[in-house]
This record gives sequence, C-alpha cells and structure tokens, in this order.
Amino acid sequence: MGIISNPGALSERNVHFQQFRVFNFASLSSTLRDAGFSIIESGGCFLKPFSHAQMEQLPFLTPELLDGLYRLGRELPEIATEIYANVRVAAGGSSS
Repeated sequence: MGIISNPGALSERNVHFQQFRVFNFASLSSTLRDAGFSIIESGGCFLKPFSHAQMEQLPFLTPELLDGLYRLGRELPEIATEIYANVRVAAGGSSS
C-alpha cells in the first residue's frame, strides 16, 4: 500500500518506542536459534491491516471487529502483526 518502504523498515513509532528491530517468522526463528534456543511453538496473535494511527481513526473499529482481527492473526500467523515464539534452551546449548 506504500505506507512503508518494506516490511522490515522501522516506522517513526518503532523509533519512538526504541524498537530497533522488526521481526518476521524467519528472522525471529533465526535470531532465537543463533542465541541457543529451540522453538517449541510459534504463532501470531493479531492481524493489523493499517498503521497504529490509521487504526485509531477507524470509525467502524468495534470490539467485534477487533475480535475478528485477533482470530485472523491466530489463523494466518504468517501475515500477523504480532508474532511470538515459546522457546527453551537447546540441548547442549547456552542462552547466555
């Protein structure tokens, strides 16, 4: 949609909140494995089709619509805005 130059680009909001990295599943998995963790489970929590500022201005953003966006994030984790990974220290590894 032309809102950002690429999905990994930092937004003004990222910079403001000192979020110096934007992850996708591949980069999150790689970073965790490189740090000595094995991934037990990963997924998505929320699908956000617009920027924070745009979402705040939507007149039709109802609790029901938000519930739907949470469900979509869980069903389509590869395009979810909020992603997570449950991890443990890999066998023979160290997380330090």
